[in-house]
Amino acid sequence: MSDWIKENKFAAGLLAVAIAAIIGTYFFSGSKSDAYDKAQADYDQKSGNYASLIRTEPFPNGTNQEAYRKSVVAYRGQVEGLQQSLLAFRPKEFKKIRPADFTTRIVEVGTKLKGAYDAAGIKYPAKWQLGFETYTSSPPKDGATDFLNYELDALSWLYDTLAKSGPSELLNVYRTRLPVEDGQAMGGQPQGNNNRRNRGKAGPSKPYYRLPVELTFRGGESSLRKFLSELTSSKGYFFIVRSIRVQNAKAEISPKKSDADFKPVVAPGGGEADPFEGSEFVIPGEDAEPEGEEDPADDAADEEPIVPGAPKVGSGEKILGQVLGAEELNVFLQLELILFRDNVKLPAVK
Repeated sequence: MSDWIKENKFAAGLLAVAIAAIIGTYFFSGSKSDAYDKAQADYDQKSGNYASLIRTEPFPNGTNQEAYRKSVVAYRGQVEGLQQSLLAFRPKEFKKIRPADFTTRIVEVGTKLKGAYDAAGIKYPAKWQLGFETYTSSPPKDGATDFLNYELDALSWLYDTLAKSGPSELLNVYRTRLPVEDGQAMGGQPQGNNNRRNRGKAGPSKPYYRLPVELTFRGGESSLRKFLSELTSSKGYFFIVRSIRVQNAKAEISPKKSDADFKPVVAPGGGEADPFEGSEFVIPGEDAEPEGEEDPADDAADEEPIVPGAPKVGSGEKILGQVLGAEELNVFLQLELILFRDNVKLPAVK
């Protein structure tokens, strides 16, 4: 072979060039084939995405995008209107006062409310200090007096409204401590979710602060209805009823059989009278008595005279009183006083 290459150098060189060209062509065509397959896959994917967009309603073109933007602007305007209406519940002045002045206010407001409760005959706990019992002996932190002073005004209105509703007793009050009372920030931003992308990021802060309080009182059904009506229609304070539990004050005493000891009606000639006698109730299969055959004078003679001012109360009416709500109720309310923030800005619409 080597001799042939020596004798035919030109042909050997030409053959080597041809082999190199064939090898180069093979590798070149292989790489181009891979590129073609990749391009074909990209085309199929983009073609599928385009077909999916075509089927989307509304189709994402310039006209629909502008219509969507206008709807977002309109929605933002509605949110702004709602925000302004809710800010009407925010006090005109929200400022800090001296801790000693806040303690003095507790005593003054408490004395006034207790006088009103005493005048109305409403009982209340002996150690009741409007839910601020901690600060009657020691003042709060200086940085918490703005929130506490607002909460004192709101709870003063709440207790006064309850007194006007006519309960018989204020059983208990529990005011949840605010974070600012322990030196922490109010309404801190919540942590992000467990998503890896959002982990460690704080979520958006809420446009309001929550000031929880629990209230337990005893009174009639009318006092409960009146109190809830005044609570939910207040123009000065925004209260939310988170939960309510109502229980009969004498739930452990169930009606007895003797309470329903109705005496049987005795017929004039002796024996038990027909319970349906004198009624218009007709048993199927029996004919009603023809009209006009009864003498009205007979009915008048059979009726017992009614003495005004001296109603005869049967023992069975005791059950009706229990069923119809004549007894008092124990009412537990879990409330939240909402203080709206005034520095919340909505994102701009581009």
